[in-house]
Amino acid sequence: MNDKPTYEELEERVKELERQLARHHGEPESARRTEQYLRAILDNTNLPIYLKDAQYRYLLINHQFARLAGVRNEQIRGLDDFAVFPEPVARLFRTQDEEVRRRNTLVQFRETIPLADGEHVFLTAKFPLHDEHGRLYAIGGVCTDITALHHAESSLRESEHRYRSFIENFHGIAYRGDIRTFTPVLFEGAVEEITGYLPGDFLAGRPRWDQVVHPEDLHLLLEDRDKRYMPGYIIHREYRIIRKDGGERWIFQRGRILGDEQGRPLWAEGSLFDITGRKIMEQALRESEEKYRTLVETASLGIQISDREGRIILGNPAHHRIHEVTEGELVGRYVWDFIEDPAEKNNLRKYYQQIITEQPRPESFFTTNRTATGREIQVQVDWNYMRDAAGRITALCSIITDITARIKASQALRQSEHKLKSIIDSCPEGILLYTLEPDNRLVFTGANPAADSLLRIDCARFVGQTIEEAFPALRDTEVPERYREICRTGGSWQTEQITYADDRVEGSFSVHAFQTGPSRMAVFFQDVTLKRRMEQELQKIQKLESVGILAGGIAHDFNNLLTAILGNISMAKLFARTDQHKVLDRLCDAENASLRARDLTQQLLTFAKGGAPVKSAADLGEIIRDSTSFMLSGSNVRCEIQLPHDLWPVEIDVGQISQVIQNVVKNGDQAMPEGGTITILAANKTVDERCGLPLRPGNYVHLSVIDQGVGIPKKHLGRIFDPYFSTKQEGSGLGLAACHSIIKNHDGLIFAESEYGCGAAFHIYLPAAAEQPVPKAEPRKRSLRSGEHILIMDDDDDVLLVAENMLNLMGFHTATARDGAEAIALFKHAMESGHPFDGVLLDLTIPGGMGGRETVQQLARLDPGVRAVVSSGYANDPIMADYAAHGFKGVVCKPYDMELLGQVFRDLFD
Repeated sequence: MNDKPTYEELEERVKELERQLARHHGEPESARRTEQYLRAILDNTNLPIYLKDAQYRYLLINHQFARLAGVRNEQIRGLDDFAVFPEPVARLFRTQDEEVRRRNTLVQFRETIPLADGEHVFLTAKFPLHDEHGRLYAIGGVCTDITALHHAESSLRESEHRYRSFIENFHGIAYRGDIRTFTPVLFEGAVEEITGYLPGDFLAGRPRWDQVVHPEDLHLLLEDRDKRYMPGYIIHREYRIIRKDGGERWIFQRGRILGDEQGRPLWAEGSLFDITGRKIMEQALRESEEKYRTLVETASLGIQISDREGRIILGNPAHHRIHEVTEGELVGRYVWDFIEDPAEKNNLRKYYQQIITEQPRPESFFTTNRTATGREIQVQVDWNYMRDAAGRITALCSIITDITARIKASQALRQSEHKLKSIIDSCPEGILLYTLEPDNRLVFTGANPAADSLLRIDCARFVGQTIEEAFPALRDTEVPERYREICRTGGSWQTEQITYADDRVEGSFSVHAFQTGPSRMAVFFQDVTLKRRMEQELQKIQKLESVGILAGGIAHDFNNLLTAILGNISMAKLFARTDQHKVLDRLCDAENASLRARDLTQQLLTFAKGGAPVKSAADLGEIIRDSTSFMLSGSNVRCEIQLPHDLWPVEIDVGQISQVIQNVVKNGDQAMPEGGTITILAANKTVDERCGLPLRPGNYVHLSVIDQGVGIPKKHLGRIFDPYFSTKQEGSGLGLAACHSIIKNHDGLIFAESEYGCGAAFHIYLPAAAEQPVPKAEPRKRSLRSGEHILIMDDDDDVLLVAENMLNLMGFHTATARDGAEAIALFKHAMESGHPFDGVLLDLTIPGGMGGRETVQQLARLDPGVRAVVSSGYANDPIMADYAAHGFKGVVCKPYDMELLGQVFRDLFD
């Protein structure tokens, strides 16, 4: 029980004394007794007490204050703190006194004061004293020495800091918890790092510890509760938990069971550590050991471990198999026991001891062993040291390879190579050998005698050189890279002809190259120079034969046409004297023969060079219907057309493709003189590399024209597209040749299938268009105009004259020029005179002079609005096909008649 009065009790006693002093004011005896009573109280308390006046001067102090301050009461009376204490302490006390005056109430201060026996910590209560008017007349103070308490608090704080520092740096979890509810009362450390939960989650029971333990391991934790271990039982176990994020961690728990006052198990305390990393390493070590064990047991090579004396202490199944022994027969034997030859056995024993004593660098050696069944084997031994932690040799590990079969195979290979060399040397084909080096150089390594003979050089001189150095003419060809690819990836490459020429070798060769081994290849070749010359001569003969057939056909047809023209003209001259009507008939016949001659020349041009097509998107179905209707008009052959509704448009020259369809349908019509049916089918077709057709990949329309005629004999099937080849009396032999030329210029394909007696089928592939066809415009009515001035340019006087006469007869005014320079001069003069030409007719080709193309460019500089028509006998010229792109406003092909020429100029002026 504490006998020291409290601050409140002291304050109350002081106030009581004040009241007594007030009652006995003016009574000296009573005042004296009261002061004695007050002194007795102050001097008999263990607390330092003092009283200051309103000017902070000491009025009285008790014995305890005087002892601590080292002064007497009579010495200090009337002095302030600056006269008694050091300045820092005095200033502190003055500040406190002023705060008490300002606040006018009891104030407690914590003070650290240096005294003779060291620093002391006081808890001082200072209070104001007032007279009956409420005026401050004194300040009292009661001090409590709390130095021991302060030191205890510091020690406690330091202890808490050390504990907190330990917990913060503790890589586990410190715990104490109820084993019945698995709820901890202490749970600190790396809680969140290990579990993903905050410590407060477990302290609040959300979750309990048993709820995070892996379900498969929970039985280990329940042992604490179910088996009723006695207090003091040591917990030492490993199990898994499930983190908040779902991951698994391995936990090592170490602790003990604590009991209550009756000795019943109640608490568990200890620490939890995350041992996941160790578990992973242990698992990896087990797997590594298992892999090592599996590797040793399943290795195809023999593995043995022998001690320092040479005794075998371990061997794998392959070792047992190689020496045909069991494990029991192997362990304990010396490594040299398998050698039968005494000298070799002794040499191996000495070598083994040398290895142990001198520790040379490990190297392979070869020896002959004998198995338990007496069979002799050749083995290769590769060995190395096994050492302990101090680096001392404890054993030798050896890899034993049975090379008996390898040696036999090597002997057989040498024999085979000898036989192969004999075959190569006697082979009539030339053989060149190459090796691809790591730096990608293809090096020549050898050749057979036939290669020397065929190339007429000594190939041995080139051994070690690259292919480009040995055969420099191959440097800029595909051959070296082809050969390198064969060396890298295998496969083969064959070509019928490589033409080679340098200052040593010249000729044509057929080549077959293939890989003979990794980075090695052989090239078999034959000299085909003579064979190629013979083939070229044969091709020349065949071309001359074709030209002869073509020339004969042209001569035959033109002779027929000229006969008709000359005959009609001669009769017209005769009838001109007697019958004008017969003159007109004969001239009409001559005109028709001329038109047929024009059609013949057009077919010849189409076959010879192929008229350049002017392509646009078109509806093939419409073209098919128009062309077949026109061609079969009046025929006893009918046509069935089967087209899908979604047939793609095609990118074609409409006029040329119409001619193709007409020719193919005409061919079927002529094949069925007794009548029949032609079936036309069409389908959309996407072509790729797998289709096997000689077409670029893309979208096409496949057109099939099938007739029921007699068919085409196989011997003729390959020649039906040749010019002037025909088996029909009424055929010209140019129709299908023109079809082939037109389709080729359209990047398409045409071919025929037929069996004699079963009809024929023509297949046509045309590229599909990316856009839809443009609808046809309604034809405009032409006005009949005349009187315009037209300039005509042509180098042929007859053509110039007939064109001039025809235009004059149509009412046009004309002027003529024989080349571009003359035409330009006339055009310029007409402009300067104020009577410019309304139109110009220009011949495209002027031998030795300026033709129509250059002329129209010059005229356009004089008059950007010049209206020029181009004319040529070369109907297949690209300018004729795309005249507008070259500055012309119209085109007319030779030969032309008065009606065609007039139509062109009426269109020009309309």
